[in-house]
Amino acid sequence: MVNNYYQILTSMLSFVLNKNIETQLIYFYLVILIGTSIYSIYKKDTRILSFTFFNSLLFFVICRIPVINYNQALNPDESMFITGALGLSRNLIFWKDIDGCTSAIFNFLPINFYCEIFNQPYDFKAARIVSIVLLALSFIFSFFACKRLFNSQISFITNIPFVIYFSLSLNFDFLHYSSELLSISILSLEIFLYSLLLDHKQKTKTLLFFGGFLTGLLIFTKLQVIPPAFFIFCSFGFVALNRQEKVKNLAYLIFGALVPLVSMILYSFKNATIENILVYYLKNNLFYGYKSNIFQNVVSSFLEHNSILIKLIVIAYVTFVFINIYLKDFGRRDKKNFLIFMYSLGVVISVFKTGYIFEHYTFYLIFPLILLLSKFIRLTENNTNLKYELLIFLVLITIINAKAIVYYNFTNFENSLNPGNPNELSKAGKIIKNHIKPKEELAIWGENGNLYIENNYVQSIKWSHTLWGMYSDSLQS
Repeated sequence: MVNNYYQILTSMLSFVLNKNIETQLIYFYLVILIGTSIYSIYKKDTRILSFTFFNSLLFFVICRIPVINYNQALNPDESMFITGALGLSRNLIFWKDIDGCTSAIFNFLPINFYCEIFNQPYDFKAARIVSIVLLALSFIFSFFACKRLFNSQISFITNIPFVIYFSLSLNFDFLHYSSELLSISILSLEIFLYSLLLDHKQKTKTLLFFGGFLTGLLIFTKLQVIPPAFFIFCSFGFVALNRQEKVKNLAYLIFGALVPLVSMILYSFKNATIENILVYYLKNNLFYGYKSNIFQNVVSSFLEHNSILIKLIVIAYVTFVFINIYLKDFGRRDKKNFLIFMYSLGVVISVFKTGYIFEHYTFYLIFPLILLLSKFIRLTENNTNLKYELLIFLVLITIINAKAIVYYNFTNFENSLNPGNPNELSKAGKIIKNHIKPKEELAIWGENGNLYIENNYVQSIKWSHTLWGMYSDSLQS
């Protein structure tokens, strides 16, 4: 028995020592983080739990440093967002001079704000910094929401494994500035406001207004987010109808949602882009995967897709429904259960109805899954002890992170993707720079949006990825 343990220990040590020194330090940090996490769960002290949670976010930021330094595209969408944000800084009009395909104007603004406020160049480094901030904010809102809905210990147990996962994952779909990042941070903020709403009856109208306001904002991030946004809006409405002054409560909620909606309508009329919105953003996107069978997509994704997040959300959601039917909780007007059920249903529709399961879509699955896992732990909390909670934590860490831990390499990007200088101009970029005139605009065919960024020139046509312009519509001349 002793020999077996010795062999396992030496194998693990050999595996770590074969990595570069930076990766070895990350593994060392990870061991300390998991150790302090176990201590925090054992102590059950709110301050220690919060401190360790923010320590995990520091770990997340450190692990993402190579991603920031790799100033090249990891996904074609990244170039589109950076180029569009650059265009907004040059007073181009969204939906008239710039189109985001499945994304709307608000998905471009975080990069625009960051570069303008901090006087930074519009490049991939800026986009990666913004993506890290948005994902970190999502986890912060999620942690404090679960803390209020359940307790500090449950929130810690369910959030930390996912923070570690996105720290170590080398999946490009989780590393680039994607169209989901702003919307998941707003959704997480909505859940946090909902948790405040349940505890602060005297601030009902204010919280309902801001809950509605965030729903209105979500409409103009990405159309795909409308199902979960709508169902969370319904959850706010459910609370509003169960408080005094029901009509006033609903009025505040609806008025909040109308503020960004009406503002965008006025913006579109002012810039004569209302038809563009109707055709390019609404009509084209509503037909995106409309013929696909959502049930069939869920089953095929669960059986064929290698994403652990997809498998976990399907198992957790089905289990949640059956447990609540068994316990008859759906008939008890439980506001937490209503939120979890509706939010999870919304993201299942959002992710699987499209028929195209790009892995960055699974960003939407993370935070409902955290709520589902938190609910399961709460259901069994009264019948378990500390050893059980520690076991759940370690099981979640293992299931979610085993593959990411094994394959993690701190300098993966510089070593394997681009052995040269990632900040140098490409061959095509150098040619463009030698021939283009000051203040001239570019039109680049295909998915080569990085050429706009290399030369810091704005797009001369609506699509920075001109292949999107091939789709037939009523506005084509």
